[in-house]
Amino acid sequence: MKEIFKNYFGKGGLIILLLSLACAIIGVTDAGSVHAAEGIFTPNNTGADPSSPGADNLGKHVAGEVSVDTGKNVQSELLKPFYDDEIIKVRPDKAILDTMLRHMTPRNTNSIEAKWGSVDIKPFETFATSAYTQVTTSSTAVLTVDNPIIFAKSSTIRVKGVYGYDESGTVRSTKVYLQLRVKSIAGNQITVYATNGGALTGTALRPKTQKFIPSIPANTKLFRLGRAATEFDVKTPPTSSYPTIDNNYAQTFMCQIDVSKWYQKQDKILDWEKEDMNEAAIFEWRMEMEGSLMYGEKGMTYDDDQNVDVYTCNGITKYMFKEYEYTTFTKDDFVDMLEYIFTKNSGSKKRAIFAGSKFISNVSKIDWTLYKDITTGTDVQWGIEWTTIRTNFGTLYLIHHELLDLYDDAENAYVLDPDYLYKYIWEARTTKQYDQEQLGVRKSDTTVNSESFCVGLGYPSCHCKIMKAA
Repeated sequence: MKEIFKNYFGKGGLIILLLSLACAIIGVTDAGSVHAAEGIFTPNNTGADPSSPGADNLGKHVAGEVSVDTGKNVQSELLKPFYDDEIIKVRPDKAILDTMLRHMTPRNTNSIEAKWGSVDIKPFETFATSAYTQVTTSSTAVLTVDNPIIFAKSSTIRVKGVYGYDESGTVRSTKVYLQLRVKSIAGNQITVYATNGGALTGTALRPKTQKFIPSIPANTKLFRLGRAATEFDVKTPPTSSYPTIDNNYAQTFMCQIDVSKWYQKQDKILDWEKEDMNEAAIFEWRMEMEGSLMYGEKGMTYDDDQNVDVYTCNGITKYMFKEYEYTTFTKDDFVDMLEYIFTKNSGSKKRAIFAGSKFISNVSKIDWTLYKDITTGTDVQWGIEWTTIRTNFGTLYLIHHELLDLYDDAENAYVLDPDYLYKYIWEARTTKQYDQEQLGVRKSDTTVNSESFCVGLGYPSCHCKIMKAA
């Protein structure tokens, strides 16, 4: 009783008693609800007895029912949002060439500069640079040609567009082209006999085998055939060949992440750790490498901070010297393109083609079901799924290369023969971990990915660019 009396009539107690009586008269039993009609009420018990309820001014009090909406307005930190712990990782398939190279057998080098050689056969075709007028009294003729190196003494030649004679040498053929045999070569002039020429006028020592050469217009195509040796020949002019040398520099590609130890220790709403960051960095790294492997320029630049030369590599497009230009894109245009890709070279019957989105769109608009000589399908090669287009010329492995779109190359495509695609490794790919704290640098862990290599294309005639006409 003494304590109760003291609480009500002691220091400030009378005031509390009067307030309690007033609240009881008007029906309010909780002093914290005096302002309930106004919504949210935060207690303010300044000067209250520390041992009395609500004296610590904690919490917010609301009249009425509990709801999500009220909870958001009163205490936004109380309601926890849902976080999907599966982070969407956008990974477009942009490193197609790099993927192909990693499925091929690389060639290790002992130099930062890689060199390779390509040897082709001699051309089979040349042409007469000036006209020849027939001389019916002579069994030889001197022709001036563009590329005499393709011939040798005793070579035989097919003359396109110029017809020979029958065996008697008197009746001109309308179906059989003139054939010549090389007597000698001097500079860009070749002296020739005729196999099926016209009968000589006047006296001939051997009428059946000595024939005159009919007139040959300028720019007439001449095709190399086999050599025809004599009865007494025990040898023939030798043939020599030497490779054409191409080269490239190995470029050092690197990427790095640096994650503080505090970040690794910190609780996170989403599971995004050092390994995820390294995965994202590697993806960016491969995209950048792909750009260099496609479009890079070989060269050296001087780094005056470290006093060293920095090497950059050529991309594959720098080794593509053939170029096919298109204006329209019908089935007939596509067949002409295939002819250009697969003929007049000794490449494989399988070519890979990287295409931009607009080029792919043009191909997709052709209804291939209407053509029995061309079939389409899919196939997995070099770790990649391709669209296959099988034709009488060969098989195209077609894929949309998104990097072409990023580099404003969407209308074009690049064709390569995978049999002549090389990867030269100077330093193999490595992933190294460094504890910077142990090194006395800072409290972080560093991951460094590195690879030093370049790409090469042999036999340039087997690869080409397909470009939209300006």
